[in-house]
Amino acid sequence: MIVEANKGGLEAYGEDGTARQSRPRSVMKMVRAWLLLIPLVFLAVHGQPSFMQGEHNMEGGEGLAAAAEGGSGGDEGLERTFVYVAYGVAACFCLRDPRRIVETARMAQPLLWLAGLALCSALWSQVPVNSLRYACCYGMDTLLAICLVTVFTLEELMQLLKMAGVAVVVCSAVMVLAFPQFGIVHQLDHAGAWQGIFSEKNDAAKNLMFLLTPVMGTQFFERRNLLYAALLLPFIAMSGSESALVALLLMAVFVVYQAAFRRLSGKSATFAATLTAVAMTTGLWALVVEWTQITAMLGRDATLTGRTEIWALLLEAGRERPWLGYGYQAFWTGLEGESGKIYETLHWVFTYAHNGLLEVWLQLGWVGLALVIFALTQALRNAARLMRGEGTEGAQWLLSLLALTLLYNLDEGTILFTRSLVSMLFVLMYVGLAKTAAPQRVLAARRAGAMGRVAHA
Repeated sequence: MIVEANKGGLEAYGEDGTARQSRPRSVMKMVRAWLLLIPLVFLAVHGQPSFMQGEHNMEGGEGLAAAAEGGSGGDEGLERTFVYVAYGVAACFCLRDPRRIVETARMAQPLLWLAGLALCSALWSQVPVNSLRYACCYGMDTLLAICLVTVFTLEELMQLLKMAGVAVVVCSAVMVLAFPQFGIVHQLDHAGAWQGIFSEKNDAAKNLMFLLTPVMGTQFFERRNLLYAALLLPFIAMSGSESALVALLLMAVFVVYQAAFRRLSGKSATFAATLTAVAMTTGLWALVVEWTQITAMLGRDATLTGRTEIWALLLEAGRERPWLGYGYQAFWTGLEGESGKIYETLHWVFTYAHNGLLEVWLQLGWVGLALVIFALTQALRNAARLMRGEGTEGAQWLLSLLALTLLYNLDEGTILFTRSLVSMLFVLMYVGLAKTAAPQRVLAARRAGAMGRVAHA
């Protein structure tokens, strides 16, 4: 059962003197946890499950998840109801204990500025109504993440996320088995791949990878975690997403590395970190210099299936509005505007930049990109502190979220999407790292001050 923070709650004490919660309070917490599944599942499927996008699946539409973010297609009445119910539950949850929520929000200042910039972008957006509408949703997603970190402990959030994972996999299995016209892809290029309740197979794999992160730690081989992984992994494999399979392999390496790193002493850890940094830098240099030869050895196209051509055209388009971008959720306007010119050049329709940072730049320019890079830098600094900490389960989860975020933003995007579980988890991860690393920052400052006083004496 998910247990809320005890502050302000009713408690009963047993004979051994330990605090035990009263039954009515426990029931309310259980009800609240189940209600939170509504906005979490809503965010996982971008507010439009596959049964709202059946006609696109049959017609061979592409980029359905991103199209869903734009609100195109599907049953508008049903979609609107889903939006109102999900955000209604989220709003009621966020109204609890506003003072503590404001205190936590102070740790998320760069991301609050980013949400504010997205809202203000309606002033210069290509499609002001879209920017205003979806920026409000993004702001609500950001607020929900802050509230979750405020009310629940990291371990409780992991349990909540696993509940959401079970919910979407069960719903997806129903779609695949009972309603294959929605749950299975019918596009010629990907026919037979599973998308379940999601509106696109790659988006299904990406969300399930993030939902898998609570068990990416030292507790992976516990029975419950193994059962949970056994639910999600087959669906990820059947989605046919190559990005997810590569990410899964690299995350397995990261988890092993993280566990080994924590066992090292101070000097050995410094040496291992330096060696890792040198190896990664050398690998990146070799990748850039010998790109054509490396891709040929791996049997891959040097253009990454046309991605390098996409990036070149998007960089050219972005130079038209470099500082503030085209507006939040306003670059991809179908066959019109800048996106239409790119479609005409490539004879290929897609709805995102295939790179997270490039997508941010197109929408909010250098200002938005600077905020994202600053937030990532802060997250990495806090993560470095936690790498040498005691290694609680919650801290390991946050580190896995950060690593997966960095991986996925090379080829796709997870940071600035509206009505998106992975974007909400980015905010949650940032605030969680800041909150968890805060005691270590204070301790380091005290040690530095003490050393300074000794040196002065």
